[in-house]
Amino acid sequence: MTTPEPTAEVRQTHIHGSVYGFVQGDHNTVTIVLNGEPRTVPFLAPPPAAHPFIGRDDVVATVRERLLAGGTTALSALNGLPGVGKTALAVVLAHDPAMLSRYADGVLWAGLGRTPDVVASLAAWGAALGVAAHDVPAPAGVEEWARAVHAAIGLRRMLLVVDDAWTAEAALAFRLGGPNCARLLTTRVPEVAARFAGDAVCRISELEEADGLLLLEALAGTAEDERDAMRELVRLAGGLPLALTLMGGYLRVRTAGGRRERLRRAIEELGTARERLRLAQPQSPIERHPSLPLHVPLSLLAVLEVSAARLRPSARRTLTALGCFPSKPSTFSTAAALAVGGGTEDDLDELSDAGLVEGSGADRHTLHQTVSDYARDGQPTETEAAGLRLIRFFVAFLEGEVGGDPDGIDQELSNIREALRLADEQGRREDLVRGMRAAFPLLEGRGLYKMAETHLRRSIAAARELADPAAEAFLLLGLGTVLEQRGDLDGAEPHLREALALIRTAAGQADPAEEGAVLTKLAWLVGIRGDLEESASLFTEVGSAGSGYQRSRSLQGLGWVAGQRGAHEQARAHLAESLELARGLGDQNLVGDVLHVLAWSAGGGGDFATAEAHFTEALSIARRFSRRDQTISALQGLGWVAAMRGAFAQARGPLGEALALAREVDHQERVPILVALGWVTRAVGDLDAAETHLTEAAESAERSGASERLGRVRLELGQLALQRHDHATAEIRIRDALAAGRQLGIVDLEAGALLALGRTAREAGRTDEARDVLAEGLGSRAAENANTRALFLHAMGEVELDLGHAHAALEWFTDMTRAARDAGNDEQAAVGLYCQAQAALADRDAGEARRLGEAALRELTALGSHRGAEVTTWLESLPG
Repeated sequence: MTTPEPTAEVRQTHIHGSVYGFVQGDHNTVTIVLNGEPRTVPFLAPPPAAHPFIGRDDVVATVRERLLAGGTTALSALNGLPGVGKTALAVVLAHDPAMLSRYADGVLWAGLGRTPDVVASLAAWGAALGVAAHDVPAPAGVEEWARAVHAAIGLRRMLLVVDDAWTAEAALAFRLGGPNCARLLTTRVPEVAARFAGDAVCRISELEEADGLLLLEALAGTAEDERDAMRELVRLAGGLPLALTLMGGYLRVRTAGGRRERLRRAIEELGTARERLRLAQPQSPIERHPSLPLHVPLSLLAVLEVSAARLRPSARRTLTALGCFPSKPSTFSTAAALAVGGGTEDDLDELSDAGLVEGSGADRHTLHQTVSDYARDGQPTETEAAGLRLIRFFVAFLEGEVGGDPDGIDQELSNIREALRLADEQGRREDLVRGMRAAFPLLEGRGLYKMAETHLRRSIAAARELADPAAEAFLLLGLGTVLEQRGDLDGAEPHLREALALIRTAAGQADPAEEGAVLTKLAWLVGIRGDLEESASLFTEVGSAGSGYQRSRSLQGLGWVAGQRGAHEQARAHLAESLELARGLGDQNLVGDVLHVLAWSAGGGGDFATAEAHFTEALSIARRFSRRDQTISALQGLGWVAAMRGAFAQARGPLGEALALAREVDHQERVPILVALGWVTRAVGDLDAAETHLTEAAESAERSGASERLGRVRLELGQLALQRHDHATAEIRIRDALAAGRQLGIVDLEAGALLALGRTAREAGRTDEARDVLAEGLGSRAAENANTRALFLHAMGEVELDLGHAHAALEWFTDMTRAARDAGNDEQAAVGLYCQAQAALADRDAGEARRLGEAALRELTALGSHRGAEVTTWLESLPG
């Protein structure tokens, strides 16, 4: 079949093959051709919109499929907010070629609106079907006209559309027609949709930002360089198609002369809710909104007022109050709605029935941005009073819910943020201070550092105005904690020291627990900066408070300091006692914190199985309590353990997840995570990726002033340069790391740098220098750790093997294996056997070489180590 383009000339239609019929004509005249005979059929749908239909392709496809099914399933209802585009979707479906072909006997359309004339609409359908008024039994009411129309439709194939229905009674009057008809309803009232279509209700949501931007730009005809401003308008409109259509038309009219200055001014005007609500355009008689008289211009205000006009006064007051809540996608509970709205559940149900408040899961509700703008419009006194109720409700919620259900708290975070903002805006200083004191643990645990910092600074100012030094000290501790977590050590320290001074000068009001908390945070901060002496002193002071909690915190910190100094036995003893105290107290957050340090200590000693177990338990606790900071640390630890075992591909998963989360919350742990990723990607040969990770880590470490972390970054950059055979750059960076390790007294950093320097000298052919550097490492405190000693023994054996001293190399490798077994590092011990096998082969003892190699392979295979493949290949190369 071909359909000719309309021209002024005579048109010819050619039909190829056997068809039932086809439709030709525009939206005002539809003619069906059956068996070569043209026949005009009714088509009462409005014309298509002048602008393109953007987005919603999936919704159109779903509803089309249902309507094309025929029979009892050809029924659907479109339900959604006022202005969400329900009518536009129905128009698209009415003009859809597949629909016109399936329902070739025409389209009947009834726009009902808030005050429908059902009889007049049924009579219009009857007239389109050839039913005369005198054919309808008197009195010709709804029932009589419905029966007449139903009979006239009979077995015709028709699409029946009922637009903007407000009551089930009005909608059901048009559920007519036989088995060959499809029925489509649009309504803003959920109950009407359900009564008309049962389960076949399609909820219409707002446009996604990308589609909303496309629609607005198509309507406004704006240039590329205005895209950011247009995107903001889409956000302010909440993706509501009616709002975007009105704004797009307004912008096009205002800029018809092409002056860019007018466009910018127009965009600025639309940035205010009042302007957006009142933006209006005249209506077309054919496309008139069913609920608005023709003389009333179409606007968001007019469309929403139609819904609000049916509300009882108490429900309308409730709507005004609910405008204080953050808009969609934020939600609020029924309890919060009743407390803030000051109404009843009946009022809330009435708002839902009017399509103004949307349900959002069990006992949760949400308000679209445009409805929120309407609710607050011109109601400053009522809005301020509702805002105060919102503040008081969520301050009480915070004070009662700390330590409560994490999921319940997380659902309220946007409301908590709004309550704190309103408290500051309205000058409610006491409420702001109380709210922030209760909110801070929640915000910190969830990694919401930027949000916390903003409200902490405002709360500190309020506490000073209230002359409340205890509150001020707590909030200063919070601000110092947030800045430290974000890596701003220079910014954090003054706040922590000021908090400590306030607590100690509180004239007998000092709280030992708060003093201990400040001392603990300060101890960690100076330790990270590299001052282990002051860090140990502060941690010791924390323990003097006497409580089990403070004692556990003190031992945790002292264990960390001991580990940094290379005193691993002492570190393990402190940490084991700290964990025992934490478990005895039943404080799971404290248990998780101690487990992290204990895991790093175990891993540093080569006990990777214990380290993995501790990190896994810590991750479980962190996720249970929504602790993002500890989630980051545990994932980082699990990635590090996998890398230490040689499972580099496995390591990238948890490390990548940890980095994404650290970036999301701006957490300072991203520096060691980036270092670990640099090492992992370097190990698998992706040197460019390694350099990208390490460059970012170096920039972050330099900004934060964390000397220890910067030293570790430089050490890894040196290793990268060494892998690229750039010995000069490698040596510079590694010596910088060595200097940092010695200056800060961080034994493992010093040992790592000496080991890397020895390898650099060996690669450069300076074997005597390599021996001297490695011997220095073996004589250092770091070598007291069996795992570290095994690494130096390994490197010394490689130097001797390079020189052809096979027997000496065998001795070094034998000592390496023994040290690794002492450390509990089974993989390193197995690698030691493999190195012994290589030395035996160099000493011309092929039998011993094979025996040792096969023993190494058995152990590596049992451990699942990637080194097993290397040993297998080596064994296959042996003679005989």
